[in-house]
Amino acid sequence: MGNNKVGTILNIVKFVLAILGIVLVAWVIGSDPGPVSELTVEEKEEFIAGGPMSGSMNYALGIIIVGVILIVGFFIYNLILDTKKALKSVLGYAFAGVAFLVFYMFAGGEMTPVAMKDGIDEGTIKASEAGLYLAIFSIALGFLAMLISPLFRYLKN
Repeated sequence: MGNNKVGTILNIVKFVLAILGIVLVAWVIGSDPGPVSELTVEEKEEFIAGGPMSGSMNYALGIIIVGVILIVGFFIYNLILDTKKALKSVLGYAFAGVAFLVFYMFAGGEMTPVAMKDGIDEGTIKASEAGLYLAIFSIALGFLAMLISPLFRYLKN
């Protein structure tokens, strides 16, 4: 199968997955039970366990599981074909993991009244905060690479 056919098939799959996600989000929004602050615990649990929310959560979980399987599969495929490149990518993952752990150590994890009311664990808040710091750090690093790359190219010539 040529690259053009593969690209077309991937575009169709992306389009179908996006449309399905949009439909599920519209379904959740359309089944809004009202302001969260006015709902009882039973009503919240019923909404979460109900069709729209559980369907959307299962869809997102399925996308994540398929993504992880594809990432691991491509890594193993790359490891078989080009070990050196695969080890470089492992170094990138290791760097991201170490950076996450460093950000996790510095994350405050302050409990807000909403978090205490909803019973959110402090570790969850710290992990979310560390993930946000890692995302911001990665974006900043990407912009820095974009800015410095032309300079290195200029100095190389």
